[in-house]
Amino acid sequence: MTGKGNRTTRKLARKLSLCVLIVILCVPACRGRKDQLGSGTAAELKPDEAGVRASPRTERGASEEPTAVSRANAIEEVSAVARQVEDGDLAGAVTRYREQYDPATPQGIVALRQLAIQALRVGLRDADPHERNVIAAVLGRLGDPGALWVLDEAIHSEEPMLRRTAADALGDLATPGAVCILRRLYESDLESKRLALSGLRRTGDKTAVLCYLDAVNQGDESLRAQGLGGLGESRTPDIVPFLRKFLKTEKDPLIGITLAHALASIGDADGYRHLNAKLAADQQEQVRDSVVGLLGALSDDSRAVPLLRNALLHDPSVTVRTTAAASLAHFRDASGLSLLREALDDVDYRVRLGVAVAFSRMDYVTAKPLVIKGLQSEDPLVRTHALKVVGENEDTSLVEQVTEVVGHERDRYVKSQALWTLGKIGEVKSIPLVMDLLTEEREEVRHSAAEALVLMSDRLLPNGKR
Repeated sequence: MTGKGNRTTRKLARKLSLCVLIVILCVPACRGRKDQLGSGTAAELKPDEAGVRASPRTERGASEEPTAVSRANAIEEVSAVARQVEDGDLAGAVTRYREQYDPATPQGIVALRQLAIQALRVGLRDADPHERNVIAAVLGRLGDPGALWVLDEAIHSEEPMLRRTAADALGDLATPGAVCILRRLYESDLESKRLALSGLRRTGDKTAVLCYLDAVNQGDESLRAQGLGGLGESRTPDIVPFLRKFLKTEKDPLIGITLAHALASIGDADGYRHLNAKLAADQQEQVRDSVVGLLGALSDDSRAVPLLRNALLHDPSVTVRTTAAASLAHFRDASGLSLLREALDDVDYRVRLGVAVAFSRMDYVTAKPLVIKGLQSEDPLVRTHALKVVGENEDTSLVEQVTEVVGHERDRYVKSQALWTLGKIGEVKSIPLVMDLLTEEREEVRHSAAEALVLMSDRLLPNGKR
């Protein structure tokens, strides 16, 4: 960053610091790990809060008001079957539940939910460290204060992948306690800064603006890109003039399109002009592919769709054309679906996976034929993403297909995703199948079954549906 750029950033930092300070004062201060995690955490993580997991079996969204489920749990005594799980006898608790409860009744559903949550808590204590991160994200959304302890410990691990999944989980939780851990992490080494920015951008928290401004001044290109991207995503009006200045002087084409996308996302004409110019003239396939992917994340179809259609028809790269087709599906334009169908059968797994990952940003009604095809794919990663998007859209019309996957799938990760999806769309009659998997030897499947039972319980309890 040039001296002029540094002065620009400092000027912006001064202008925003008072607003950010006000926001910071509204959330708990970071006073050290034990104090921060032990104070107010249960209140921050509401009993039925929902968010994105640090694993493929995810959903997004949050409920500010306690549901009937959380109110019922507040007055219900802990069931004997839940205590039995706590004592280490999960198999016995499952047998006892079947003997004493009917899951079609409110009492049966409440007891089932308690049993499942206790099974997750046992996993939080005993599971593999990577699986503990996944469980912590689930329990964090359910208000368990122990979740942040686990994630805070994992994010300071020496194992890179363990730190990555912890950062993702904290970003998806997006609670004040989680944000505080990520802000503190940013004050560490270079790799920690990268992880922290990745997590903070997932939170959407306004207090992260000062971290983004600091990142813009760093010499590391990936940090600068994260910082500029975070500034654009903050949608702070005072930032727009500075983003335009950065865009004019930025030499790295990928950082440039990140800036342009941030501007385009708030309707700025300069952002669209830059994206259009790169798509039309840039010789690098990676740059053009990034542009059409970013266009598919915008909301203004009047300007994005013509650019995408042109790329679909005329770009020399099949990779760019495929990404353009996926982005068009986001805007309910099915003109590229035939290309996407072919890509799902491509011999290159990267092409197949690229389409499958894009399922989540396509309009579901438009993409549903592709999703159904993905459910039948021989590629487990494609099946996983297809199952994920079915659950995200709560498509109950596919409950039989998902139930079939839960019963017969051999891949543990696909089976885990199918369980999460069944939790989102399953009915009372789905409960016995899922309960069978609570005692599964593979811990990923076992814990996914417990999460699925919690999800189903929340939906099936009378007046408990969000």
